[in-house]
Amino acid sequence: MSSFLLIKQLELFDLQFSNNPKHLNYEQLSVGGWKESSVWVSYLQKTDLPVTTQTPSSNLPGTHDARRYFEYFRQRSVVEFSGYFDSNFWDQLILQVSHDDPAVCHAVIALGSLYEKFDGQRELIRPHAQATVCRQDSIEQYNQALGHLRQNLGDNENRNVQSTLICRVHIIAFETFLGNYDSGGLHLENGLKILHDWQVQQDQLLQSTLSSGTSMIEDDLLPVFSHLNLQATSLVDPGLSEHHRFIGDTATKSIPSAFSSLNQSRICLYNLFNATFDFIHSTYDIKESVNLFEEPPSAVVLERHHLDGLMQRWLQTFDTLLQVSGTQMGTRELRAAMLLKIHHTTAIILPRASLNPEQCAFDVHLNHFRSSLSLSASLVEAPGSLEIRPSFSMDLGVIVHLYLTVVNCRDPAVRRQALSLLSRLSLPRQEGTWNANDASRVGQWVIDVEEEGLGAVESAEDVPESSRIQRIDANAYMEERLVHLRHVLDDESESSEPDVEENTEDQ
Repeated sequence: MSSFLLIKQLELFDLQFSNNPKHLNYEQLSVGGWKESSVWVSYLQKTDLPVTTQTPSSNLPGTHDARRYFEYFRQRSVVEFSGYFDSNFWDQLILQVSHDDPAVCHAVIALGSLYEKFDGQRELIRPHAQATVCRQDSIEQYNQALGHLRQNLGDNENRNVQSTLICRVHIIAFETFLGNYDSGGLHLENGLKILHDWQVQQDQLLQSTLSSGTSMIEDDLLPVFSHLNLQATSLVDPGLSEHHRFIGDTATKSIPSAFSSLNQSRICLYNLFNATFDFIHSTYDIKESVNLFEEPPSAVVLERHHLDGLMQRWLQTFDTLLQVSGTQMGTRELRAAMLLKIHHTTAIILPRASLNPEQCAFDVHLNHFRSSLSLSASLVEAPGSLEIRPSFSMDLGVIVHLYLTVVNCRDPAVRRQALSLLSRLSLPRQEGTWNANDASRVGQWVIDVEEEGLGAVESAEDVPESSRIQRIDANAYMEERLVHLRHVLDDESESSEPDVEENTEDQ
C-alpha cells in the first residue's frame, strides 16, 4: 500500500492591502517611559458606563488615546476574551497587576487599541493593515510592553516571573489577533519554558508555605497556559517541543471526588485534554509502522486506557456537579457546562481512534459525533447567542469540535450539519488560533476530496478507506493569504496531480 501527497493552497482572506509590514524585531524594540500613579487604583474599579460615553481621567498616565484603549479593554475586550467562562485572569488579575507593572499595562493598552479597531469594523485585523493610526498606536504600546518584559527576563523572583508570564499571555493574544501564529507560538513556548523552570525551582525549594506570587502563578497562570497550550496542540502537526508537552506531562493524574465549581472542572479537563493531544501526536509514527494485523505496543495501549479511565471519572464527577448546582446556574454557566461536555466528547473519541491505522475507526463513534454536534448546535442556534457570543476569544469554543467532526466523521448528514454550523459562525468568529471561516473552507475541501467520484454518499460506509484523508498538516501564511495543506491518502498508486491553487475568497 503506497501513499500520495498533495500540496494544496487555499486563499484565506479578502485582504485590502498586499504589502506586509516588516515583522517586529524583538532585539530592536524601544523602551518607553513609565510613571507609576496611584490613580490606577480607582481607575480599576468597575463602572457601568458604556465605552462610548466613558471619559478617561486626565490624571491617568499616558495619552488620552492610551487611557481610552485601556478602558476599552477593561469594559469590552475581557468579556469576549474569556469566552463562555468567567475568568479571574482576564476579569481581575490583569487589571490589578497593571496598576504597578508597566509591561502589563502597555500590553493591555495595545490589545485594547487592536480590539477597538476590530470591534468597530467587525473584521479581523491582519498584518497588512498597519497604516491606520490605531494600528500604529498598538505597535507603539506593544514595543514598550516587550521592552519592559525584556528587563524582567532572567529574574526568578516570583513577582517578575508572574509579570513576565502575564505579559507573555497578552503578547500571544496580540500576535494571534493579527494572525501571526508562528510568532505567537514562539512566545507560548518561551512562556512554557519559564513556567516549567519556575516550577522545577519551586519543587527544589520544597517551600512549606506559598507566597502570594507563587499562588498566583499556580492558581491563575498555569491554567491560562494550559488553555493556550491546548490551542497549539489541537492544531495538526504543531511541531511540539518538550515545553509544549510539559503541560500534558503534568496533567491531573487523579480526579477529585467532587468539583467545587465549573472552573475547577474546566481546569481539570483541559489538563487531561492536553495529555490527550500529546498522546495522539505521539502515536503518528506508531500508526505508520504498525501493520493492520499487528497490535500497537502494550505500554501505549495501557496509556490510552489510563487516559480513557481518567476521562470517564471526570465525566462522573462533572455530572455530580451538574446535579447539585445545575438548577442554580445562569445562562452563561449552562452554556459553559455544555461546552465542557463537548470538549469531553471529543477527548474521548480521538484517543480511542488514534492507534488504529485506518480512518474507518472513527465510524464506530457516530453516536458520539451526533451528541457533540447536538450540543454544538444548541450553543450556536440558541436564541440571542449570536448577539452575546464572543467574536474573538482566547479560549477554545465550538470551532475545533465542529472542524474535527467534519474531517473525521464520514456520515454525510452529520459532517454537513457540522459544516453548516461552522459557516454560520461568520461575524467573524475566532477562538484562539481557530478561525471559523478558515475551518469551514478547509472542511468543505476535505469533503470534496473524499467524496469525489463516489456518487451518492448515504452513509459513512460509502466512503472507502482509500478515499479517506489519513492526515492533514496545515500551515497558514498570512502574508501570502494562503494556507498550505499537506494531506495523505491511501491509494494503489501515486497521484500525478500537480499542485493547485484554489480561490476561496467570499463571493
